[in-house]
Amino acid sequence: MQKHVIVLCAAAFMGILPIEAKERGPQSGTGTAGDFVTRLAQVLGQDARDAQSASKALERLGVSPLQDVRAPLTDGLVARIATDLGVVIQPPASPQTTVSSARGAALANLIGMSVLDRNSGPADFEPPTECIQSENRGKCVECCKQAIGSSSDTSGDEKDVGSRQCAMFCTNNIPPPQSDSEPEP
Repeated sequence: MQKHVIVLCAAAFMGILPIEAKERGPQSGTGTAGDFVTRLAQVLGQDARDAQSASKALERLGVSPLQDVRAPLTDGLVARIATDLGVVIQPPASPQTTVSSARGAALANLIGMSVLDRNSGPADFEPPTECIQSENRGKCVECCKQAIGSSSDTSGDEKDVGSRQCAMFCTNNIPPPQSDSEPEP
């Protein structure tokens, strides 16, 4: 499991899973450290009313204090926070490279999911990476549930855990870009 999350985090840093600003609209400007820690704290189920409370919550989990929550989010800061939380990632080639809001949110979800998966749920859950570029999040969840053998007509805690893990995994779903030849819905 950890191997796949590490691969996804490394892929996001290297741009293999591109999140382009033009596809995400007005929220795609450079992210801030505060936005990132707030999203990460929320994913981890921590008190995150604002960037300051999120930063304090993450400090209680072992993250080094942030200097300035209004600072631009960089690859280096994301890597430091991930490492502080025990997520093993490849160090970024250019730590000063800024991270967009959309990419920051995706990375917060990936890092948070890694931390949560390490602490709960079946140890053998391996996210099906073939599902991450589904048409939408719902199709990603269904693909994931099929891949891990969880189905809607199964009952019990195992189904619930698998569904929750698929739902968390699919928050990182990146729909494939539409080609010019496909009609718009």
